[in-house]
Amino acid sequence: MLKNTIRIALVLVLTIALAACGRDVSVEKVENIENVENVEKVENVVVTEHEPEQKPIEEKKTGVLIEASMHVITIQAPDGTSYTFGIDDNTKIVGSEILGNTLEVVFMGEYANDIVAISVTTIKEAEHKSGSPAKGKTDGTTAPKPKKDPPKTDDPVSYITGTVTDASMNSIQVLYSDGNTYTIKKDDNTVVDPGIVVGCVARVFHKGGLKNGMLATEIHLIADAPAPGETSQAMTGTVVDSSNANITILGGDQVQYTFLKTDDTVIDGSGITDLDNNVKITYTGDVTDNPTATKIEAAG
Repeated sequence: MLKNTIRIALVLVLTIALAACGRDVSVEKVENIENVENVEKVENVVVTEHEPEQKPIEEKKTGVLIEASMHVITIQAPDGTSYTFGIDDNTKIVGSEILGNTLEVVFMGEYANDIVAISVTTIKEAEHKSGSPAKGKTDGTTAPKPKKDPPKTDDPVSYITGTVTDASMNSIQVLYSDGNTYTIKKDDNTVVDPGIVVGCVARVFHKGGLKNGMLATEIHLIADAPAPGETSQAMTGTVVDSSNANITILGGDQVQYTFLKTDDTVIDGSGITDLDNNVKITYTGDVTDNPTATKIEAAG
């Protein structure tokens, strides 16, 4: 009897022990399952890497200048598309904003109308124009700036500069630096500066090629005609370069003109030929072909 009782007790102890072991295993399995689920959850997490912000890049457009004002220019690309850009104090200008010139305009980011240009560079000048265009300041007393920009046109706009040999209501004649005299027509839409008379130097904007009978869009005064009995003319501008042999000024038309200095040239005042001074130069000869300065004085 005692042996049976001991056997039963042992069986109970073993049963209890086995039951306890089974419970521990189950708990481990549950814990392991939870760990696996946690791993799966971690694996399913999508990690998004923030891309660096895209900075705008420089873009450029090239075309012929068809409109220009103090703060806005419009160019026409070879495919006929027009692009308008704003100009501010930070815009770098290389060359000149002369109608008919081919310009390269650099800007930042995607093009939008009136976007401000970073730089404007002249890569090709309009045909048969005289002088050396440049952007700068001027007092404009003798050679005023154009009253308005030449009208927009699909035809190229160019200009010639020369001495007026005849002037009437419907046309003028200009002696050009190539030695030829051209008759240029005017109509009701032609903008004409005051003072365009025989003997003055004028700049004539026109459409198409250089030929007799071409139509002027604008006629601007560059230098006044000499007074009766005089053979010299005068021009006012800002000194941009000066040496013992030459002086170069920026005229009111934003074009540079170079004059020869000789031993007979009268320089009225000390330092009068320093850079950025406004001067009046009396000269002889063709203003577009190495004229000789007879007197250099402060612009009054």
